Amino acid sequence: MDFEGFPHINWIRLPPEERPDARSLEGHLGTLVMLEYQFCQAVALYDHTCELIGTLIAAGRPIQERAARANWMNISGYYAVLMVYHFRDALHAVRDAVKRTPSLQAQVSMKAIDDAIEEFGREFPNCKALRDNVGHYVDKIYNPAKRAKHSPTTGPHLHGTIVGRELVFAHEGRQIGQSISESEADKLRRIKRLVFGAFRTERVQSP
Repeated sequence: MDFEGFPHINWIRLPPEERPDARSLEGHLGTLVMLEYQFCQAVALYDHTCELIGTLIAAGRPIQERAARANWMNISGYYAVLMVYHFRDALHAVRDAVKRTPSLQAQVSMKAIDDAIEEFGREFPNCKALRDNVGHYVDKIYNPAKRAKHSPTTGPHLHGTIVGRELVFAHEGRQIGQSISESEADKLRRIKRLVFGAFRTERVQSP
């Protein structure tokens, strides 16, 4: 996991009434690191599955065996969607915890945190819709009224379908998707570092 630039929150020096929120803030910052890492694990699972399927094809293994492994791609996609959604929640939790810790605010740029949240919104505009599709999979595909509402005006109705490196869902008349790729992990990494840069405190250095 990448803790480069992680802010050190010296909560023990804060007023007693602010220490719980300061410790919570430190936990939320750590959660950003963990979620970025877990997204990378989803990418690794996708890549491993591609390699494994290639090996099975080369070995002439039955299609049923290959299909069973191919489902791991969907699993990696569902996991990627959830990690991005939780990352969004962690960003807001960081901002809220700083607001509840007045003694820290002189050492923190709230604008930089707000800018990071806005950057997340630009990079992952369908974050919540994708999470809702993952979380309500059966309802969205088997409820006739909801299926009709979400079906695209053109093209197939994809629902949790892997297309290339993307997990795709029909949503409100269009297709939306989450890429399972290192470039997406780079976006999370960049946003995490924007948040870390908002803190004018001691920092963790990579070995």
